[in-house]
Amino acid sequence: MFFTAFSAVPRYTGKKDLELTLEDWQAAEVVTGWAPGHWSVEQAARTLLILALPPDDAEQYLRVLEQLFTTADVGDRKSVV
Repeated sequence: MFFTAFSAVPRYTGKKDLELTLEDWQAAEVVTGWAPGHWSVEQAARTLLILALPPDDAEQYLRVLEQLFTTADVGDRKSVV
């Protein structure tokens, strides 16, 4: 189910850049080195899916990330990296 949802993201979100408000930029400054202004809606949605994975089993979590990275195209990998 996860891999299907991950690959279907652009069909539901599109690939436009994030449209950040001043409040969004201020919130992003809390995290050093994070520049969400270069993200697309698709990348943000895929990242949210990855972050929503249950972290209980570290080995399983890493297997999912590895499978995503090895099967994703270059554009999709941005969310995994």
